[in-house]
Parts: sequence; structure tokens; C-alpha cells
Amino acid sequence: MKTPTPKILIKGEGRDEWQNRYFKFAVRGSESDIPPFSAQEILNNPNNLLVALINAGAGAFHRSARTELLVRLGKRKATAAKFRVVTRLGWNSGAFVLPGGIIGQPKKQLEPAFRHLNPPLLAKYRAPRRSRLEDWQRNIGELCSGNSRLMFCASLALTGPILQLVNGPRSGGFQLFGSPESGKTAAAMVAGSIWGCHSMERRENGFAESWHTTAGKVEITALAEPPRDFRRLQLLRKWSHDETDEQQVFT
Repeated sequence: MKTPTPKILIKGEGRDEWQNRYFKFAVRGSESDIPPFSAQEILNNPNNLLVALINAGAGAFHRSARTELLVRLGKRKATAAKFRVVTRLGWNSGAFVLPGGIIGQPKKQLEPAFRHLNPPLLAKYRAPRRSRLEDWQRNIGELCSGNSRLMFCASLALTGPILQLVNGPRSGGFQLFGSPESGKTAAAMVAGSIWGCHSMERRENGFAESWHTTAGKVEITALAEPPRDFRRLQLLRKWSHDETDEQQVFT
């Protein structure tokens, strides 16, 4: 009797920047793209992998399915990496990686794996394929015209990705002074709008975080932020905190 081809496919292996081993899975006949799972993730909690496979259409509800998959992985010999696993946002292999997609043409095949990060903080980033520059220019950019402070903050928000491409000092600070209700928070929202917006809760804050973001484990997500992006996020948090102090600080 011929053994049927497994519906769960192991499409290849990859490594992250620390050379941890990852596996890329797929479900035959499904268009779902499952981010790669590390060997450590699978060993610590294989049920997370099974949930991802089930959501992609695999019939892996029985315990035997988990056992069979683990046996297949155990018998699999290590192979050359087919892709590079990306665990943080920002530049990688000549392209810029965001939660919603990859901008540019990477020199190597990239597979993002962001399960270890805070989902709400990742969800607020713009998806390159669903956002249009023209919409931002019409709804926000044009309204900043003639206002030096808003134009400056919007320009500063764009510096993170290009700092890697310049020589010389990459640090500095700026401070905005003003009485309450003079537009300091608006400037923070303009700067954040370039990167995205909260999709549900705190939508009125745009991309900014509250002063108590620590409760949301922002430090974990900070490990995956592009260089300098987390400092901008700290800036937005400090802006909110210093609203009554009549000053805003860029760090």
C-alpha cells in the first residue's frame, strides 16, 4: 500500500543572525505563509506550531499528528540554509524589513519571524503594500507646509533608516518648548504618522505610546526595532509624560 504524501510540508531550513536553526513549514494546497519556527520554539512548545499549521488548513488536531511531525523533524538531517531568518526590524541584506513586508530587493531570501515580539506594537507599523505615499502627503504632509516645527518633526522621523548610510556622529538631541495645548503632542503624532498608527486601542495617539508602555513589554519589542527607532519611541513617550512640563525632548 502506497503511503500518502504528508499534507504538512517542510520546505527548508534557515538560520538567524545567531545561527539558530529554523524550519519553514507549509500546508499543501494552502496559500497561507507560515513564518519559520526555530528549533527552540518547537522543543519548548510544539503546540504553537500545530496551531499555525491548523490555521493554515492542516488536520493536525490529534496528538498523533504532533508525534509524527516531531519524528519527521528528528530524522531530518541538517541542510544548508535556504533563507535568512529576520528577527528584528530594519536593514537586512540590502532591504528594509517591516512587520507588513520588505522594502527593496534583498541580496538573500529573507523570512521574518516576529512571534517573540509584542503584537500590538508591531501591528501599528504601516504595511508597505497597503499604504500609499499619496495618502500621507494629502492628509498630513500638505497640512505641515509652512509650519517649521511640524516639518522638522516629520523630517526627523525619517532619519532612522538612513543613519546606517552616513558617516560621522549619529546621535544628538532637540528640545521643543511650549505651553500646554500649543501643539507639542500634535508634532509627535505627525512624526509617528510616517511609521504607522495603532489600529484599535490608543488609535487617537497615532503611533505614539503612553508613558506606561513598559507594562506592555515595550523593552522586548525594542530589541527588534530598527536602529534609533526605539529612541524615537522613547521620545514620543517622553513627550506625553512632559506635556505638563511645557517642553518636549528629542533624544
